Amino acid sequence: MLPKFNLGVSRSKIAVSHLLKYDFSLDRRETVIEPPPHRRKWLQYTNRPPDVNPESTSIFLFPGQGSQYVGMGKDLIKFPKARQLFNCASEILRTDLIKTCLDGPPSKLNQTIHCQPAIYTVSLAAVSKLQEEEPSLVENCVAAAGFSLGEITALVFSGALNFEQGLHLIRVRAQAMQHACEHSNGAMSSVFLDNNSQLKLAILAAKKYCQTKLGLGDVHCAVVNYLYAECKVLAGHLEVSRFISVVGDVLRNRCLLF
Repeated sequence: MLPKFNLGVSRSKIAVSHLLKYDFSLDRRETVIEPPPHRRKWLQYTNRPPDVNPESTSIFLFPGQGSQYVGMGKDLIKFPKARQLFNCASEILRTDLIKTCLDGPPSKLNQTIHCQPAIYTVSLAAVSKLQEEEPSLVENCVAAAGFSLGEITALVFSGALNFEQGLHLIRVRAQAMQHACEHSNGAMSSVFLDNNSQLKLAILAAKKYCQTKLGLGDVHCAVVNYLYAECKVLAGHLEVSRFISVVGDVLRNRCLLF
């Protein structure tokens, strides 16, 4: 039996599994679905500061794509409940997830279709390990959040979805993202800034270069994620991203293409 995840404080659970019953097709115009009664009651208190003691409570933050590495989960598979999660994931995905995590190679693990399920499973396996070693940290958790992929992990941890539902959702998500990457000439990059950076100028210069020198026509590049004050993530055409990474030092933008 797979371990069940839920926040220690029952009123923190967010019931979203009922949303899976509805059809959200784009060609339909339906009225807004009212949340169930217990959800409406919970919403009354969302703007109130939590009455908790930070010294005796915990908050979980789950990682997203990019945190994967060969060898991840090595210290977890010796725990029976954690290994159950790996075995369940391998059965659903029809691949040996433990081997992918431990042996890679990096070229395989870094693929979206492999790394997203791996990060998800390892994250929850780490929680199951923590439940055995320091159960109070899990029992006294009052909130959970995640970055990108980690948002789904947080929903499973909160009890809104079970492990299998979360994994099926992530598999579809990863397949769609992998397909988009393979059928588009695009790239993403992290840009590190300071007070003198000229990111807007760099984007405009990159677009102009690609249009006038490379004849690419209509090209795109935009900020898609604000990681923190000094770091933003760009997405757009590959050649635009390459230009920004090359001229970054001139415009005080340190760019990491990935």
